[in-house]
Amino acid sequence: MKIMLFFFLDFFLSLNLLAQNLFEDKESIYYAAVSQFVESFPENSTLLLERSLFTTNNLPKNIKGRKIKLITMNEMAKQYKKDKQLIDIYRIVPLFFEDNIFYINIVNFSVSYKKRNFYFANKEGGGARYKYKYDCSDNDLVLMKD
Repeated sequence: MKIMLFFFLDFFLSLNLLAQNLFEDKESIYYAAVSQFVESFPENSTLLLERSLFTTNNLPKNIKGRKIKLITMNEMAKQYKKDKQLIDIYRIVPLFFEDNIFYINIVNFSVSYKKRNFYFANKEGGGARYKYKYDCSDNDLVLMKD
């Protein structure tokens, strides 16, 4: 009975992951921020984004001609052990709201891995902050210019 229950749980989790991978959310505020962010990179470049259930779960693999690679902590550790080089990644900080403005931060890190510990170092000038305001007439979030 336990084996049967385990089989069904595994099957439904696999279906759920498959459905999440097939669904690309191009209307989320995170997609909008990443879409703006990638414009500062050359076409055909690859950006490593830290995988997150909240911010990167349904991002497409290609945005405006730039390849988006989502990387987990385990994958970072394996890559660091293999290459012995710092890994340049971007982290999308979850949305926060202040004074009627929605903020999305994208932070650039150099990552190293030693003795089962990750070391994240902020890279100067390697991130961005996007501000959005809700427009009631259009029922949409509008990017604010600084």
